[in-house]
Amino acid sequence: MATSMYDPNPIDPNAPVEEDETPPDLSIPPTDYSYLVPNVTVQWDALPSFNTDPPGSGGGGVSDTMADSGPFRVVLGSLRTMEENMMSHIRSTISEFDALKALASTGQDTIYGQNDTDWIKDPTYYATQVIETPSPIQGMARMFAHEMIPAQQRALGQIANVIELLGEYVGAVNRTGQTYGQIDRAAKFPEPPPLS
Repeated sequence: MATSMYDPNPIDPNAPVEEDETPPDLSIPPTDYSYLVPNVTVQWDALPSFNTDPPGSGGGGVSDTMADSGPFRVVLGSLRTMEENMMSHIRSTISEFDALKALASTGQDTIYGQNDTDWIKDPTYYATQVIETPSPIQGMARMFAHEMIPAQQRALGQIANVIELLGEYVGAVNRTGQTYGQIDRAAKFPEPPPLS
């Protein structure tokens, strides 16, 4: 067996493969993770205006220290265009997610061939009688579905979490625009020095 300076315990390619030969107990229903798959919706019909103060703002005092940020420019029109573009993509992603969720839930009892049947000619019957019989893949398909359906549900839950995080990001972008607008509305030139 070859050694590696990067891996002190490399896998021996000639070693016998150890597989778990214990099939799942199909009398026990698979773990149901459907509660992890929420209904995802967009809360805003229209994006909140940058001309309104962000929720929970105010109350902060004036700081004696000022960050040395240098001049910067914020173009709220570009920020709003980006926000609307992201919201459009989120809405289409939610539509596609809902279609995927519906497909996964409606076909989960048959999609893997758990109830597959074959039509065969009955060899004991003189005429050409054809009978329906369980397919040989049913057993394997049921074992696979027993493991795969919970995995599908968890994956759908993770996709929903990503969509939710995208929505939170858009909310943060909107709050940034509202905060900039609030600061801009409160910004004033200092009073001129008194004439001597």
